[in-house]
Amino acid sequence: PNPPNLSCPCGSVRGLVGSAMADAAAGEIQVNPENFRRQVQKIISAWPWPHVQALVIHSGAQIEDSSEHKTSSFHHWMFGVEFPELLFVLERSGKATLMTSAKKLKHLKEVESDTVILLPRAHPVNVEADTKQLTELIKPMLQNPQVKLGHFDKEVHAGKFGEMVTDYLLALDTVEVVDVRTEISEIMGPKEEREVQDIKRSCAFCVRFMQEDLMYYVQEQLDAEEGPRMSHAQIAEMVEAVMDDEEKLGRRCAKVLEPHLCDIAFVQLQSGKKFNLYPGVAPNNDILAPSGLYIMGMGARYNEYSSSVGRTLLIDPTLLQKQAYLAARAINQELLSMLKPGALFKDVYAAAKKSADEKVPAVSNRFVKNVGFLTGLEFRDVQGLINDKSTRMVQANACYHISTGFDADEENPWAVWIADTVLVTAEGVENLTEACSTEPGAVMFELEADTAPAAEAAAKAKAAAVAKPTAAKAAPPKAAPPKAAPPKAAAAKAEVAPKPAAAKASAKQKAKAAPAPKAVAKANTKQAKKDKKPSRQEEPMRRSGRVQQIAGTGILQPEQGKVRAMRTTTAQVKEDMAEQVRLEREQRQLRMMKLEEMKKRFADNESSFGAGARPVRAQPLQECQAYASPAELPKVPPRRVQMDLEKE
Repeated sequence: PNPPNLSCPCGSVRGLVGSAMADAAAGEIQVNPENFRRQVQKIISAWPWPHVQALVIHSGAQIEDSSEHKTSSFHHWMFGVEFPELLFVLERSGKATLMTSAKKLKHLKEVESDTVILLPRAHPVNVEADTKQLTELIKPMLQNPQVKLGHFDKEVHAGKFGEMVTDYLLALDTVEVVDVRTEISEIMGPKEEREVQDIKRSCAFCVRFMQEDLMYYVQEQLDAEEGPRMSHAQIAEMVEAVMDDEEKLGRRCAKVLEPHLCDIAFVQLQSGKKFNLYPGVAPNNDILAPSGLYIMGMGARYNEYSSSVGRTLLIDPTLLQKQAYLAARAINQELLSMLKPGALFKDVYAAAKKSADEKVPAVSNRFVKNVGFLTGLEFRDVQGLINDKSTRMVQANACYHISTGFDADEENPWAVWIADTVLVTAEGVENLTEACSTEPGAVMFELEADTAPAAEAAAKAKAAAVAKPTAAKAAPPKAAPPKAAPPKAAAAKAEVAPKPAAAKASAKQKAKAAPAPKAVAKANTKQAKKDKKPSRQEEPMRRSGRVQQIAGTGILQPEQGKVRAMRTTTAQVKEDMAEQVRLEREQRQLRMMKLEEMKKRFADNESSFGAGARPVRAQPLQECQAYASPAELPKVPPRRVQMDLEKE
């Protein structure tokens, strides 16, 4: 299946941008001028293009035919929102010009200055007037034939305005237009502290959905003994439906995240014999396989910043599949030490590929073609792929999606995959999605029959108990015929009266109905074997226990006989979750009762210490004093003793 468009900052990009622009039309969008000037200064300070005079970056209309990956993330980085049909020209001197409609320019008034010019388009809007304005704007830069212009190549800008600017740049003969996506990607790579915090929140949201929804629904399907099994697409729809449930979404946000800033980018689920280790591949309509390998992935966004996590679930895996998974997990851990600021991407990939060749040479040719990419506002920065050809270097304070695994081929239609979102700093690498475990005991489950000696003894005893009464009922072997009967015996035999015909017939039918002794023994033996060998449907799902190292290979494999029932574990988890839900419900009730009690106690601005106290008011912390001033002391009438001297 073809991968979805995930490079834009939001999952349903055009819908969210459309609503943002609707808010902008209502006057609710505000561009941060300090952020705009800071990002412009980053570009001017770096300016890695010796002969480029200016950057010409434009966006098209909001329709599905457009493909503005880098433009969309650049707008969010500069303005905090994407503006359709906007022309942004940044000269090397620091002068910037923004050309768009007058309505959109109202929301850019805050960034206007001596070096930032706002140029409104002609009204009513027409292509001829736009072309004339663009020509007047670019003309001063075209006088020097050695000067170049920079823009984002290989992006489709839809609409009349977007197509007009693209055609104009392609038609320039005197000036060369070069692609600047890679350099802009490097400038946008290091993240500020606020961006790091948004990415960490995005990762926390992503891991919660992975554990509490996607993995839960998959294991629930595998444990189901009755009913039809669901398809990959149906399970993905169940996960995405949580976004429409305010109560469940609130629990996922855990009172720490803002629900309106959270979004699911993609849900990835694969099983059976069709695998594609590309982040964000849409689930197909194939039914979830009853066993084998399962690729699960989640992508999320918080305040437009992306995160993702990928895991593999192994049900009744073969020895080679176990070795491949453990090798992928080990390489994933090695990547954390390889991603050091200044390291070349191609060197990082070469080291990972070498490790795969040493650990599992049988499947090393199926190792992934890249081990990750730069992520952030743009989920998958194609200029930041970590492969064997990239000469880019790892940057400090940048976030990367790292992934290791072995893809499927025609002879071996199975795959293993592990993916995480990490933050590279000068001190080291922080795995932001490590809360989603990759331990073999958490993802490896076996359906093999129990081979313990006690089970074998019980099966033998059952078979012996079935065979014993059958042998007792079997007729004894025929004795040798007597040589000669004595005379008295012959006489007695002659005196016996013959049996009636009916009795002979009945005895004949009984003899015919009774099975032969050999047939009875054979049937009982088959029944004993059938009872001894349980059916696959009745076998409990078992979890791989401890792991032991294979001698001479350095690969870990699950130790035989150390297994644990998955059904029991899942049932216990369900009971624990039900108990937790019950406790949370009781806590909510107690909190509501406490709230009502507090309201009653503090009614009419009276404190809980009595009716005569001063009214309670909210006071900022900075206004609080250690000792009250004399003016704030309560006015208490002086105590006086009155004496009647006449009576005294």
